[in-house]
Amino acid sequence: MRAGQQCVSGRERWSRLGMVREMVARRVDVLIVSSSAAVRAALAATRTIPILCASLDDAIGLGLVASLAKPGGNLTGLTGQLADTDSKRLQLALEAKPNIKHGVVLFDLNYPAAKDDAAALRLLSQQIGVSLRTVGVHQLDDMDTAIREMETNPPQLLIAFGTRLTCERHDGVL
Repeated sequence: MRAGQQCVSGRERWSRLGMVREMVARRVDVLIVSSSAAVRAALAATRTIPILCASLDDAIGLGLVASLAKPGGNLTGLTGQLADTDSKRLQLALEAKPNIKHGVVLFDLNYPAAKDDAAALRLLSQQIGVSLRTVGVHQLDDMDTAIREMETNPPQLLIAFGTRLTCERHDGVL
């Protein structure tokens, strides 16, 4: 960073548009954010200050960029494309335990791309002879229901897309 440049980051609640607007008013040189809510707030506040996101689940699926090759705008950073990596995870699970016949994909319906990623994974699993049931959750009560269902009919394989919601009840899932 050049002398005189400002870099603002932190674990504050970036989703509050007021805080982002305050940083924009201070004329910071870079906004460093760490969630899709923070990215949305930053994009709503400025189209000129560079926004660096430490990690996003799926920038394309969330509608934050047009493409990874040419995202456009002032947003840059790292993104994880679940569909690209989950098929590999399924393959590795089957290599480790070839007799897997049924499983569950647990995902957070609050993430728009997660439903499509779960459906794509289910389709892939059918092609290789594994039955995957997709379970989408909206809130903690849904997680409790999903956990009870898995206790009644334990899957041989569990693929849980990691989000705040699915991780918050990891004690019941693992």
